[in-house]
Amino acid sequence: MPTKAELINLSRSGKAVHLNFQEPCHSWTDDLPVCPLSGVGFSINQKYRADGLRWEEHAFEDRSFHFRYDENTYFYGVFDGHVGTKAADFAMQRMPAEILLGQLKGKEKDEEIREVLQQAFLAVEKGFFESIDDLLAEKENLRLQLQGLRTIEALKQFPEVVERLKSVTEEIQSGTTAVVALILKNKLYLANVGDSRALLCKEDENMKTSIVQLSPDHIFSNEDELLRLSQLGLDVEKIRNQQKSGLQNCTRCIGNYTVKGGYKEFDNLRT
Repeated sequence: MPTKAELINLSRSGKAVHLNFQEPCHSWTDDLPVCPLSGVGFSINQKYRADGLRWEEHAFEDRSFHFRYDENTYFYGVFDGHVGTKAADFAMQRMPAEILLGQLKGKEKDEEIREVLQQAFLAVEKGFFESIDDLLAEKENLRLQLQGLRTIEALKQFPEVVERLKSVTEEIQSGTTAVVALILKNKLYLANVGDSRALLCKEDENMKTSIVQLSPDHIFSNEDELLRLSQLGLDVEKIRNQQKSGLQNCTRCIGNYTVKGGYKEFDNLRT
């Protein structure tokens, strides 16, 4: 795998760069310096059973990073994955590449930084969907093999095909929230999709701590989000009643092709 320096040179030269962002054992981001002024903590993804022992309901799906790129640039991100880790893994690896490979060079104005962040989110979303092209093709092929069979018949005749179809469908459903914080030359910039939050904690002269939420929650109870969806032609009353799109409780996310690619199959998303 290319080093960070090689990636930067390739990017600046205009040559195509192919990165395997799904590589589980090593990512180019592993070579970025971790910010020594921060840390990451997670709550355990476990429940107590009746016998007192703990068990995991599903694989741990959350991801994060905290980098100090240089003396003027710090970059942080948190990703709350759902339906597996595929989308969260991809976003965790791809997001820094869309910010730290020269995109900030020469950018001084706030509007320019915001544009870089917005384009990064769009690029990560597009890249993730491109990465599952093979899965979409495989899913269609598997469905054709089972065409005309009832569920019970399919299970009896082609159990392996049914199991693989289930697995592929879950990978396609994978999505993630994302909230990132960029500190550039002592200025803080935030961007997010979903309901993962950026909070500012302050302590006054009386040692009293106050907490201010800096990022909006993209959820179905957010009136601004409902207004946005209504302007897209969606029935807001249906959305209010169901409070869900597919398997997610957020109005925005990275990934989740099942909803974005097949939204007409959901009653509250049809226009």
